[in-house]
Amino acid sequence: MESLNRQSFFKDIQSRELNGFRVRKRPYYMGNDSQDLAPTGSVAVEHDGDLSPPMALSFCKTNKNAHILALTDEGGYIGLYNTRQKFPDSSHYGENAEKAKVSEWVAHDNAIFDICWIKEDTNLLTASGDQSIKVWDTQEKKCIRALMGHTGSVKSISSHPTNQDLVASGSRDGSFALWDTRCSNTYQKLCVSPISTVHQAHLSCGRRRFRRGKAESMSITSVLYLKDEVSIATAGAVDSVIKFWDTRHLKGPVTQACPQSESSAKDKRLHGISSLSQDLNGVFITASCMDHRIYMYNVLQLEMGAIKTFSGGRIESFFVKSVISPDASHILSGSSDGNAYIWQVHKPYMDPITLKSHDGEVTAVDWCPSEMGKVATCSDDFTVRFWDIQSSYSNTRSPSSIRKRVMAMPRMERRKLFVDETSSTKSDAESRTNVVSNIYMSGSSRMHEVGTPESQEKRISFNSEVKENLDKTPEAKMKSPSSVLNPPSSLKRKTIRDYFLIHKSSKMASSSYSNPPCAACKFLRRKCLPSCTFAPYFPPEEPTKFANVHKIFGASNVSKLLNEIPPHQREDAVNSLAYEAEARLKDPVYGCVGAISVLQRQVLHLQKELDATNADLMQYANNDATYSYGVMSNSTLYNGGESNLGSNLPYASPWNNSSSNDSKSM
Repeated sequence: MESLNRQSFFKDIQSRELNGFRVRKRPYYMGNDSQDLAPTGSVAVEHDGDLSPPMALSFCKTNKNAHILALTDEGGYIGLYNTRQKFPDSSHYGENAEKAKVSEWVAHDNAIFDICWIKEDTNLLTASGDQSIKVWDTQEKKCIRALMGHTGSVKSISSHPTNQDLVASGSRDGSFALWDTRCSNTYQKLCVSPISTVHQAHLSCGRRRFRRGKAESMSITSVLYLKDEVSIATAGAVDSVIKFWDTRHLKGPVTQACPQSESSAKDKRLHGISSLSQDLNGVFITASCMDHRIYMYNVLQLEMGAIKTFSGGRIESFFVKSVISPDASHILSGSSDGNAYIWQVHKPYMDPITLKSHDGEVTAVDWCPSEMGKVATCSDDFTVRFWDIQSSYSNTRSPSSIRKRVMAMPRMERRKLFVDETSSTKSDAESRTNVVSNIYMSGSSRMHEVGTPESQEKRISFNSEVKENLDKTPEAKMKSPSSVLNPPSSLKRKTIRDYFLIHKSSKMASSSYSNPPCAACKFLRRKCLPSCTFAPYFPPEEPTKFANVHKIFGASNVSKLLNEIPPHQREDAVNSLAYEAEARLKDPVYGCVGAISVLQRQVLHLQKELDATNADLMQYANNDATYSYGVMSNSTLYNGGESNLGSNLPYASPWNNSSSNDSKSM
């Protein structure tokens, strides 16, 4: 396997800005004519002459190593294969496997149900039937972590989209767990315990009694870390419900959705879900349901239910998986009828492309993330097959338009973002310039229909800005190096410095307009007076700034703080509060640091008070004992009785000595 070199973040940004999207659009299929479609290679899964059914497969995620395919089987083996290897037509599957195999090792003593590449393809996660998850160094073939805690076979694993030390897993025991591979056990450094576990996550309340052999009705069949970095989607074998969880509060699911339509309510059978997948941007989620359909969701509109449904394959076991392509244009799925199917997302009503070659149930499938049109399928016929859809449909006419980023210009009407490739660059630039010029030339006549009247001075300044913008077309700006070094502000991560810059710009902008109510007064639903304390620091253009500060600190506390500090320090104080509030809302762990430190100081203070109280109690006890001894001696002498003070007092009594001496002298 080639050495893995990490591609810099700057290179990724540069490639995206200059060349468009990182994942290119795959070819649009023009029909269902798959009679000439054949695999480019086929390998057999065998060890020492013994065949083993493959269980899971996954392409590497980096562009450099995307041709490397990781494969696991029922015997607990991991194999890495080079899918670019050319195979002769007359070669046997076993010979092909030896040629394409890069490395192989035994990872578990049981079947490996799922795998996941992490950390720039240097590590590999494996989920096994031995109830464990292991982290492997693919170069050394060495286990560097073992995640122990499930009481059933681990069916699915998924890593955090940005921090890949965080892992989510689903098990046949009905639970899903969160792991941090950096937190090793105190006694065994190799072992890692879960940081959080949710039991019976998909246990149906009205669950019926199942027949024998259906013990996996509680099983978690698929887990998915969503791209928002805080949510997890889970699916189970008991029903077709997808549950969404907030990893910061795992007491219950945030929301849930059922991919089945209401029309299927007549069918009283409970159909489980075999797999979940998401596209590269995390907007769409697909669910393979045991009713032989694949349902597609929009994560931002879960309340709408399944937005598209794809049918044509046979999903008769939980080993049949489906995967949406990284660009969300196609869906690839295995099938129990021995075929694999590919649907166009934008044409769900059309028949899918059929990949015919396997002799058994097609289970795991995967897209190559960088080589367009390359897919891999595995089957119960003990083989893995590679397909190149791009070359098979090379005669298919490619789309005549490409999607490009266009920088938005002020007061510019919406127009199509698709530019014809066949037209020349010069004529294209001239036509766009003419369109923009016509829009701005006619903008003054249409302005009064949709907006308020403008002053002559503002219109003159606006026209001057238009001339400057026309010097550089949006496409020229997009291809310039400045667009790479200065990406749009919406893509930048806010820092505390941004709050100072935003406040100054908004303050300058608000000076040229009338004084609308500030964001604080608008949020609190009160009249904004000229003497409002919040107005200079919470402009109406930033409603979320005050909302965050009010949620964390409270409006009364902020007002009290502003009145107590000098005026020249108020702006810095407000910006610091806004930055702190946003940080606490985005990361609760960060927000707890201050509270924890306060509690620690309170504990130390209470400990000192407790020690002082204990000392006072000890002193009081000693004084009370001394006082009781004195009272007893006085009462005895007053009554004239004999007293043995020497036996009661811890020291010799002078009265006893004197009385004994007097008696001796007498």
